[in-house]
Amino acid sequence: MHAKFGNTREQVKGLFYQNNTRKKLNGSLNAKQNLPRGHFWHFWSHFVRICGGAMQMVSYVPRTAPSSTAEQRGQCVQPGIGGDVELARELRDGTLDFEYTLEPNVPLGKVQLSILYEIEVRKLNVLLLQAKGVVCQTQRNSANLYAKVLLTKDTEGTKLTSDRCTKIQRMIPEPQFHEEFSFCVNEREIGYATIQVCLYEIDAFSKSHALGQVCIDMKDVDITQRMTGWFDLYEEEEEKRPTSGDLLLSLNYFPTAGRLTVVIMRARDLKIEHKTGAWGVFVKVVFLYNHKRVSKKKTVVVRKTENPIYNEAFVFKVPKEAMAYSSFKILVVNRTSYGRDEALGDITIGPQEYKDGLLHWNKMLMELRKPVAMWHPIIMN
Repeated sequence: MHAKFGNTREQVKGLFYQNNTRKKLNGSLNAKQNLPRGHFWHFWSHFVRICGGAMQMVSYVPRTAPSSTAEQRGQCVQPGIGGDVELARELRDGTLDFEYTLEPNVPLGKVQLSILYEIEVRKLNVLLLQAKGVVCQTQRNSANLYAKVLLTKDTEGTKLTSDRCTKIQRMIPEPQFHEEFSFCVNEREIGYATIQVCLYEIDAFSKSHALGQVCIDMKDVDITQRMTGWFDLYEEEEEKRPTSGDLLLSLNYFPTAGRLTVVIMRARDLKIEHKTGAWGVFVKVVFLYNHKRVSKKKTVVVRKTENPIYNEAFVFKVPKEAMAYSSFKILVVNRTSYGRDEALGDITIGPQEYKDGLLHWNKMLMELRKPVAMWHPIIMN
């Protein structure tokens, strides 16, 4: 049978109104028309059911419809207590512990540049021709991108010029720019200058995400003639934010049921300032829709350890049409012996985030019905 959907207004009430608070969500989900039938997901689930043994796909959906009120409302489901038995077994045995990491120093695409220094007028011309092999982070067919060009001192990293930006281009396999930028640099400074070309993607919320950058030291360039070539894009170097440890968590999305499970597994190497008395650490999971808080849940407090183990699953009802606007903010908190909570840091995961937060979200969408675990640095506030 096809998956049936009721009126969107009633569906949103049933899925997002938590604990009778009756908080209304953004009007974008308050449509008056019925949703289309889920033909694709019906076919996919049927295909997986037939070929499940050969594909070795893991499903953590109960064999029967969930009867737990807590699960229906997106509340924490303790393993073995009204939750999924198979998931509880994975958590107990520790077989859910696997992770994804980004490989360092891997090219993220290429850009073609043409560089010429005019000694007579002390002018450096940088012509950005095109790019190729650039991977869209948000995985949208309608993504837009632009480039930023600037000069810095190679020894200090300070800017010699202001940023120059190209026009916005469509995200196609080989976007064409053909824009030239000129910088006034005297002959004494040109040998210490570095050309930086940074590529950015614009998401649906007009937020820019760095796709990669090229750094060219002018001391390695023959300034007496024009140089044209392809240059590899690498991850943009950003100022490192202080962290207070790492958190291992797992995401699992089941689209036919509209169920997203967040498993807080464990933390390691926590930097805790106040460790007197019966101190302990807990994790708070905040579900956001359109950057507005919908619900929040938290783990138990694990006492007197900098490497706490939780293995607690939180189940949220998130329909497919709401996934593009949903995200999670995960806070790690130290509860001191005198009852005061001290935030150690937080993690953000969702389609509008970047780096690890975006990578984990996309991995979850690429591997539906399977738990995807990943370590995240806990960013200090």
